[in-house]
Amino acid sequence: MKQFFLLLAATLIAVTASAQEQDHGKRVVEGSFWDNWELSAGMGAGMHTERGTGEGAFGQKLGFEGNFSIVKWFSPVVGLRAQLQGGRLSNYDLELGRERWPYLFAHGDVLINFSNLVGGYREDRAYYLIPFAGAGSIWANFTDKSQAATGRGTLQDFALTAGLLHKFRLSPAVDFQIEMKSWLTNTSVLPIELKERSSWGLSATAGFAYRFGRRGWDRVEDIAYTAEDLAVYQQAADKSAEALKAAEAENEKLKKALAEERDRAARAEAAAADAEARAAAKPQSNNMEQLILFSIGSKELSKREQLRLEQVAEMIKRGPKENRYKLEGHADKQTGTTALNTRLSEQRAREVYDFLIKQGVDPEQLSYEGMGEQNPYSTQQANRSVAIK
Repeated sequence: MKQFFLLLAATLIAVTASAQEQDHGKRVVEGSFWDNWELSAGMGAGMHTERGTGEGAFGQKLGFEGNFSIVKWFSPVVGLRAQLQGGRLSNYDLELGRERWPYLFAHGDVLINFSNLVGGYREDRAYYLIPFAGAGSIWANFTDKSQAATGRGTLQDFALTAGLLHKFRLSPAVDFQIEMKSWLTNTSVLPIELKERSSWGLSATAGFAYRFGRRGWDRVEDIAYTAEDLAVYQQAADKSAEALKAAEAENEKLKKALAEERDRAARAEAAAADAEARAAAKPQSNNMEQLILFSIGSKELSKREQLRLEQVAEMIKRGPKENRYKLEGHADKQTGTTALNTRLSEQRAREVYDFLIKQGVDPEQLSYEGMGEQNPYSTQQANRSVAIK
């Protein structure tokens, strides 16, 4: 998908340059810097499609989008745009139901007026087809409400975008426009779990554009457009593409180094946990409490906690057969809803129960229960746990 966006951007530039060799009549002359500007705003709907569950109605996957843009046209064919879009994206999960989160996407785009490119510049044209491509930065999950619901903080990453802009000229100063857009980013910017590394969204908005400054273009002698007319813009685009490629290479290098550091830290933590577990591996009385900790919003046992449970299993098997142990699951009430935390606490208790059974512990010695948001401990981390009593 990323290759598609880059290819589209390169194609727009290449087609623009090559089409200048065609004769579209008299050449137009660029005005001053303050000529041919636009301000526009629109509203509509957007969605993400990677979830792949096939569940939920189409309307449950739609979210709101609004956008604001400023455009400078350097010729009847080429323009640059800065746009800020945002709103709430939505998706549907079979277990959790409809999930929504706020987002903002600030990006710069290259616009190609395809109608003027193919048909030549005409002041009386009523409809314009304008493909565009660009890149920018996207932020998500930045409100207190969404962070409390998802248990995650503000998320940010790089994103690519491309689409089509349909403009209908209502007057010399006002256009009605419909924008259809897609954007591509990493799944790390979304507060939902996806299997794919990349995530892409779609949106459609409608709104109005106001054209200000001196509008239109002056014509001069009968010569055709040439590739040199847009050489400066093509050179700038080439430099931007080179800078983007270098930035992506550096980003991959940093990601690899971070992964290696995390792997070393995990091995050191596992070794420390193993040493701790061996030191504690001796028969203990049934009235001792053990806490098995979990990550926020997770029911999966970490490697460290699995090592601890293996030692607990050996202790139980060596102890008196009449001893009984209760597994009490807890969930941190400061993140998630009450219903979600109740279900999560029981899932954690069941996960520990199943693990001990797999280690050979007699099921008759064990029972488990989800305690929901009772939170008997003084720290949030301790309340994301299963207590063995």
